[in-house]
Amino acid sequence: ACTSCHPEAGEDGHTWNFTGQGVRRTQALHIGLAGTAPFHWAGDETDLNALMEDVFVGRMGGVHQSEARVTALSKFLFALEPPTASLDLGDPAAMRGKAVFESAAGCTSCHAGAKFTDNKSYDVGTSRGERLQVPSLRGVGYRAPFIHTGCAQTLRERFDPTCGGSKHGNTAGLSAPQVDDLVAYLQTL
Repeated sequence: ACTSCHPEAGEDGHTWNFTGQGVRRTQALHIGLAGTAPFHWAGDETDLNALMEDVFVGRMGGVHQSEARVTALSKFLFALEPPTASLDLGDPAAMRGKAVFESAAGCTSCHAGAKFTDNKSYDVGTSRGERLQVPSLRGVGYRAPFIHTGCAQTLRERFDPTCGGSKHGNTAGLSAPQVDDLVAYLQTL
């Protein structure tokens, strides 16, 4: 059942080691998935039909689902919204963090638009030069551990280049207060 890894359409906070892909953390589903395809960390699932066949049937040994059932699942998943943010955007640190997100850190070059994703894949310098799908940042404050490998237990740890990657935004040059403000902003999404 989907809820084994996606309780309440969220995610279980676990990481899994998949043959040929390496370590991957469970992705949240309650983030407003509509308009964020392709799916999966590798960005290799063009739509929910492909994902169901490759993951649910192929990897997990589930039963093939009819078009009607996949359509019903799509309607359900695409209607979900992320949990209410844990911090209000009016918080002074969050407002400063928004400016860092949009300028100094360069986050909006990939995490753009209402869903905070450009739906593309990039090498972010975290492993073997592989390209990874830009996840939506909606509800990110609730989704520890962070990064595709789950190497960051906190949002602040995500900005350690040994975990977050050396090509993952312009974060290496940020001061500690700027990182704190950026973390505050991320908690408003």
